[in-house]
Amino acid sequence: MPTSALVSHPAPVAGVRLLTAACAVVLCTFRLAAADDTVLQMNPFEVQADPDNSYAPVSSNSITNFNVALKHLPISADIFDQTFINDVAATTVEDMVESYSAGVGYSGLDSGTNAGFQPGDRGNLAFITLRGQTAPTIQRDSLLALGTFGNPGSTGIGSTSNFDIQRVELINGPQSLLYDGGGPGGVFNVVSKQAMFGRTNFGSVRYRIDQYGSKNAELDVGVGRGPFAIRLAVVNASNDSRRVNIGDRLSGTYLQAAWHNQTTTVRVSMEQTTDLKINSSSPKITATGDHAFAALQNMAPGYLLAKGQGPLVDNGELTWDNLNSFQGALSSDLVVSDFLTVSAHTRWTDWLSTQMAFGWSSFTDDFVMNGQSVGFYTPGASSNPRPGGWTFATTGAYPAADTVRPYRGHAGRFSVLLTKDLPGGTSQTNIGISYGVTRGGIRPYAYFLADAHFAPVVNPAVAANLGRTPLPQIAWSVNAGPVLYPVAFRPGTPRISYGGANYVRAEQSPLLPGLVSPSNQIGAAVSGPDVERMMSLNSGLYAVNYSQWMHQKLDTLLGVRLERAYTYDFAPNSMVAQAKTFNFNAAADYYVRPQLAPYVSISNSFVLPPVMASDPAGVSLPVTHALGEEVGLKFNGGDSVISGTVCAYFVNARDQNYRMNSSIYNEVNPAGLNGRYPPGHIAYVADTQSRGVQLNATAAPNRSWRMRLSAAFTDGQIGSTRNYAQYYNDDFHTNAAGQVTFADGSPVYVPAAFNPKQLTTTPANGIPLTIQMLSTPVSAYYANPALVSGQIASSSNAAKVLRVVDPVHGAILTGATGLPISALQLDPSLTPGLVLPGSIDVARSGDVTTGYPEYSVNFTVRHEMESGRMKGLALGGTVSANWKLREYYFYPNGIGSAGAASPRALFSEPLLTRFDTFISYTRAFRRVTWTSQLNVFNLFNYYRVTIYPNPITGNTAATGLTAAFDQQPRSFSWTNTISF
Repeated sequence: MPTSALVSHPAPVAGVRLLTAACAVVLCTFRLAAADDTVLQMNPFEVQADPDNSYAPVSSNSITNFNVALKHLPISADIFDQTFINDVAATTVEDMVESYSAGVGYSGLDSGTNAGFQPGDRGNLAFITLRGQTAPTIQRDSLLALGTFGNPGSTGIGSTSNFDIQRVELINGPQSLLYDGGGPGGVFNVVSKQAMFGRTNFGSVRYRIDQYGSKNAELDVGVGRGPFAIRLAVVNASNDSRRVNIGDRLSGTYLQAAWHNQTTTVRVSMEQTTDLKINSSSPKITATGDHAFAALQNMAPGYLLAKGQGPLVDNGELTWDNLNSFQGALSSDLVVSDFLTVSAHTRWTDWLSTQMAFGWSSFTDDFVMNGQSVGFYTPGASSNPRPGGWTFATTGAYPAADTVRPYRGHAGRFSVLLTKDLPGGTSQTNIGISYGVTRGGIRPYAYFLADAHFAPVVNPAVAANLGRTPLPQIAWSVNAGPVLYPVAFRPGTPRISYGGANYVRAEQSPLLPGLVSPSNQIGAAVSGPDVERMMSLNSGLYAVNYSQWMHQKLDTLLGVRLERAYTYDFAPNSMVAQAKTFNFNAAADYYVRPQLAPYVSISNSFVLPPVMASDPAGVSLPVTHALGEEVGLKFNGGDSVISGTVCAYFVNARDQNYRMNSSIYNEVNPAGLNGRYPPGHIAYVADTQSRGVQLNATAAPNRSWRMRLSAAFTDGQIGSTRNYAQYYNDDFHTNAAGQVTFADGSPVYVPAAFNPKQLTTTPANGIPLTIQMLSTPVSAYYANPALVSGQIASSSNAAKVLRVVDPVHGAILTGATGLPISALQLDPSLTPGLVLPGSIDVARSGDVTTGYPEYSVNFTVRHEMESGRMKGLALGGTVSANWKLREYYFYPNGIGSAGAASPRALFSEPLLTRFDTFISYTRAFRRVTWTSQLNVFNLFNYYRVTIYPNPITGNTAATGLTAAFDQQPRSFSWTNTISF
């Protein structure tokens, strides 16, 4: 079955219709166009085109919304233009900025979750970090937020293809004049490819392959004739990786049509992309009952490889290249993304211009096997559903289930630009109003039994799943290694036949208007599945003034934004966060010499929580407030021979949003026999500070050379301690004699020898169940509590008895949750190793923040032969180094080993160095130019296998350890481009 067969639904027709209609309009426009060659006055809202022989962009409009020369803008930015993108053969924006912008990292709200993160992995609630702080969104053209809540990306989860992008901008610091969530670290903005007037026709066809079988075809063409211009970009790519099966299939079309007269420019942009990605998976091994492989029980396969024990697994088929590949297509993402933007810029007079811009976006992620676990079984494991061989099998309640996450956004802006001449300079003031709205949700689906006509089979006598029968467990042999397609049907297909029966795909918990109530605001028909509806809104009135004084020796930038922002969760129908804020930006530079200008900047931002959640105490997340200060020096050698910025900064962020490790959350608020404390969630907030020094510089001494240098020292720290009291969620009825009772106070009697077919009995035939029995390991009714939380093991004999509901005497469990841990009914003195900290720290003042290197540098250089026999040959490369890559905190001796004050340690990577190189040859044939380029990444093949300690148990238990490469082995790509 080809990978494309996994696409479970056709792409939404709305985007196709838009593209078809736009193409028809453009064709008609060109047929009707007169040969109007009137010279267009420079539009103050549009930036100049970047030079093609340098890495130094000339201007930007990403802060002021109007064009400003970068050397006269008193802030720092790291900008990647099309020339640099082509030289380093970058395919995604995220990988490029993490690899080539010093100090940039990639982290999640829970940094421990992404330990050992490899290229192509699906990051959960993960995003780029700037200056040791978060940048939780990506903006397109300073207008639209890309991706989903907590998972920014344009073409996939955490992934933005650059086929339609001509520039990537990292605007440093908490900037918020034009943005509704740049983050304390900065603004992450991508600029779409622009239709260009006055260019009769131009374009390129590019085809890239690599050693792993990837094939990337791109078409980029443009036409500018008279007052009309269009730009079309198309991509069709199969992006494979070192790891078997892990990769994606991307197709997309981008179109921009533009029109202008002497005063007005109108641009309409639209795009649709479809990305199907096979995700990585690496469950631990289950060997319970298998004496031949008992030593492998609960071990991570990667750790076994690192310890040289890989040949023991899967008949010796386990390798580093297939370690994460065994779940195959049963773990995948299908993302369909669309957007449409319309902008109109009008220059009414020399001093008055206006801009209107509107945008709409749609991002739908269909995640197969979201929340559903799988097991990896040895041949003799007692729970192996296919005994006798190495087996993978689903273990969740809904095999092959998928979760659809639809997100819709729209945004708008109207601004007026006033220009006034000053003595020795010019003043530009931009006054505007903007808004951005995002709506999203989570809708889980599963397969349920159907009849011969594929109508659902419903048993009214069964309450679970509305009387529907889910698809049974799926199990498949991996004796010969990974299987890409474990089942014959396509996950997400509306109707399937499996195991001789029919099944239909339906919502796990339909939303029914008749069920809406104060306790069920969205009308969910089934409790349990994670069904959500949410919305965020940001609107603001802003004003920005940029002035040049003293014949361009002094530049000042002043801006304010009055903003209203809120995030709303329709289940449980509550405001998650809201704020009315005042944002500002003040900056100035002064050219003490024509090539040198010291500058100072101060700015702030307010950022909505990136996820809908509250903390374990049920407190909603507040809005993050960040204040940044920066001093630096801008330098340039004239004509962009050399230009750059060196600066020092300090950022203070209050109420920064984080997500505690799921294992720590279970120690705080375990899923007890009565459930969890209802309002508790996994998020928390902490104050942070970061400081550092950055250097960004580019140089192009002549057309033969171009260089780019980026270096940074980054040091972030947690400024507040955050801890949470532990909850007890297993409460049951007892009496003063230490006996377990039913709700009416009658003692519970059990057989002396546990009998799964007769859990309770009469006084004449049994013995009273006591707390001592539940607390003693030698007892048949031992509760086997978790050693930190005291949670009764759900699979224990004690749990089976405690769940009994007697028709006469009532239930044993009280149903109470959220009790203090002091209410624990087991006797800790009888349970070896049981430690109850009482409260657990999730953040400590003085700890460093994580997800970035403390020291980093990278340098890219390219030289092209301009004459002689070697004319057209170019050589170049990048050298990069990261020191002290701060990954995450862990408890070396295990959490709770010393109560709430258990020692924590920072796990960080040692020195990482990498050398990349590229060689290209260019040959011109009249108007057509052919370029062939070979890029080699990690030229010296330097990488290490890193063993990662468990965030909870540290290095105390081998079963908690994992392993992965610290960087990728040597690889290459070969790109051929025909341009005209």
